[in-house]
Amino acid sequence: MSTEIDLVIIGGGPAGLSAAIHGTRLGLETVVLESKNVGGKVLDIRTIEDYPAIRKISGMELISAMKKQALENGAKIKELEEVLKIDFFHGKKRIVSSKDMYFAKTIIIATGGKYKRLGIPGEEKYAGKDIFYSIVPSNTLFKGKRVAVIGNGDIAVFNALLLTNIAETVYLICSDDELRASMFPKRKVIKSDVDILQSTDVTAIIGDRTIKKITLVDKITNETKELEVDSVFINLGLEPESDIARKIGVAIDNNKYIIVDKKQRTNIPGVFAAGYVTNGVLKIAIAVGEGTMAAISAYEYLK
Repeated sequence: MSTEIDLVIIGGGPAGLSAAIHGTRLGLETVVLESKNVGGKVLDIRTIEDYPAIRKISGMELISAMKKQALENGAKIKELEEVLKIDFFHGKKRIVSSKDMYFAKTIIIATGGKYKRLGIPGEEKYAGKDIFYSIVPSNTLFKGKRVAVIGNGDIAVFNALLLTNIAETVYLICSDDELRASMFPKRKVIKSDVDILQSTDVTAIIGDRTIKKITLVDKITNETKELEVDSVFINLGLEPESDIARKIGVAIDNNKYIIVDKKQRTNIPGVFAAGYVTNGVLKIAIAVGEGTMAAISAYEYLK
């Protein structure tokens, strides 16, 4: 593709879809490139109750409505198309994907975040089989099973609570000496049947074709023990997907978040960023607002 597109958005989460809606409304030819299906981590959320003017909606319903609006406005959404690199070719911003090549007058990077990993023996072997990183899916896969949830934030606590209605035994394992979750879910999990192990590190995941047990180390006593489990949820939070931006010289901070100003502008003219990749805040309303501002800034840059 040799002609320059007004706006190419990398990432199809709430920030990217919001940018697409507003970019097209401003008259910009807009293309969204998403390596998976649009929606990102929001698709894992069963119930959203803090989005303005909407009392309750599922993540899938919200994303479906945003996608439909973007398409109706004229945006082109290309799912399952991974961006491999961005560079500058004869002064033009070039985007090379797994399926095509694009030249863009402006770019919005809305790549969100990726799940953090423990980096311990056995993790890679069972990832995607008996190890999960997202919200508990609504099925009976864990019925009667022993499940370990590793983490101490809201997602870990939320998963532990959901699993109490399905699994036989639920362990919540956190390396800190206290849970860092919000007050309401924290109180609820403390009163639940979840077995909470604090000041504890998981050092290995052991099994054959499936997980059989995990190795734990008590950080206070330095005692090592093994715990029999069938499945593991690793819920350590997210880290920003900013590598593709860093490689073209976009400034990032010490925590790998893209640095932007109040108008979502990066240090490279014509390149903008929005959403989790800029701030580490998992709030859909914030991502939507930043996506809107990024689209407006792209329009101002062009006009």
